[in-house]
Amino acid sequence: MRVLILGATGMLGHMLARVLAGDFDTVAAFRGDAGRWPRAIAGVAIEPGCDVEDAAGLARLLDRVRPDAVLNAAGVVKQRLGAADTERAVAINALLPHRLARLCAERRVRLVQYGTDCVFDGTAGGVRGPGGYRESDPAAPADLYGRSKLLGEPALPGCLVLRTSIVGRELDGRHGLVEWFLAQGAGPVGGFTRAFFTGLSTLELARLTARLLQQHPAMDGLWHVAAGAIAKHDLLRLLAAAFARPTAVQPDDAFFCDRRLDGSGFAAATGWAAPDWPEMVAAMAADAAASGLYPAAGGAA
Repeated sequence: MRVLILGATGMLGHMLARVLAGDFDTVAAFRGDAGRWPRAIAGVAIEPGCDVEDAAGLARLLDRVRPDAVLNAAGVVKQRLGAADTERAVAINALLPHRLARLCAERRVRLVQYGTDCVFDGTAGGVRGPGGYRESDPAAPADLYGRSKLLGEPALPGCLVLRTSIVGRELDGRHGLVEWFLAQGAGPVGGFTRAFFTGLSTLELARLTARLLQQHPAMDGLWHVAAGAIAKHDLLRLLAAAFARPTAVQPDDAFFCDRRLDGSGFAAATGWAAPDWPEMVAAMAADAAASGLYPAAGGAA
């Protein structure tokens, strides 16, 4: 099976390429020149200079690569959204997935679109079930990022939309939670004890994506993909232990946000069960050490 990954140098995209390379004919498309692709990620064909805002260029890319599935890991992330980025966020987070869905449908190519729990505001009064937000619960994004991602959830046949949240290592930059934390010294840093989410490590989401491609070829529609709930404070403590960081994490109960997703429907449909958080974080740390791809914890980016 040939798989085309868009946004392949990003936090999720490069992990998808690493994990899928062993079992799939994997093609990684990304902005910039070929020098951006790490030589340590072997067994992957690359398509540098990919501008996902170029509709004609995307069509040519699909016709040239002729994939069986497209994984859209391209996006403007929340941490990099400034006041001047509205147009780009709408173009890439909202419009691109629908353009891809149409292009893929015309070519009978499967599309996997990665959504976010930020389509919900996480407030105490939000409508949610006892296990968290369900697919049928009304979305209520609190910011531009959440609104743009909500708009970018195509409903065409053959399009699988996975709402989740991710943490993981990055090839460059310190935009996400993990890289930010690993760059801290002795601390202390605050860890929110009342900010809950049910996301996955990028490593686990990549492994799950491979499983879906192999075992559930006809699955489409919108699904919530969730691990067990964890508070940001507890996640930071797990990161400190797994990466042997000296950073002290102090409890901070000043901020509340409950973006737990109810993934019971997806689990029932696929038979998949997420690892627990200690296992996911330990696997992330072991993978980072073995790969040699990432800056050492506390080192320069």
